[in-house]
Amino acid sequence: CQRLSALIDQFSTKLNKQINSQNINTAINSQQKLLISNTEKTESTEKELIETVAQTQSLLTSVTKEIHQISGTMEAESEQTSAWTKSLKNSELQIYHISTTNTQAGRLVEKITQAATNQIGAYSDEAKQHLLSVSTVTGKILEQSQALIKRFTQLSTVAQDNIQKVEFWENIKRFFHS
Repeated sequence: CQRLSALIDQFSTKLNKQINSQNINTAINSQQKLLISNTEKTESTEKELIETVAQTQSLLTSVTKEIHQISGTMEAESEQTSAWTKSLKNSELQIYHISTTNTQAGRLVEKITQAATNQIGAYSDEAKQHLLSVSTVTGKILEQSQALIKRFTQLSTVAQDNIQKVEFWENIKRFFHS
């Protein structure tokens, strides 16, 4: 009976060891499968990351090329705008001189007209008419000169605004080049 009990204990111990061994093997297999799954997911994520970086690099290269093209165009336009603004300022100055001269001429014609009118008196209505016509024409020229100055001043303001916009983009261009 003791022998039977010892055999049963031995059998029970071996059975427990075998069950524990199977449980450990099952757990190890489960962990191995989880590790393999995680490794596959990591490799897949790594491939996606590499593809995303490649796409991002391509996009960044394309954007950089576009920025260089835009900055080149803006630089040329900046030079043209600067030359145009200088020309505009020169024209504005010339028109101002013309207007000043016209104003002085208009005052002179008024004085001449007044003096001639005073001297002619009642002798010649036709001469008075000519002097008044000259005075009227001079006044119109003066008004047109002032209107031109106003328009050129507006153009100068627009040109200055354009120059500021170009300078803004120049700063952006310098930022991307640095």
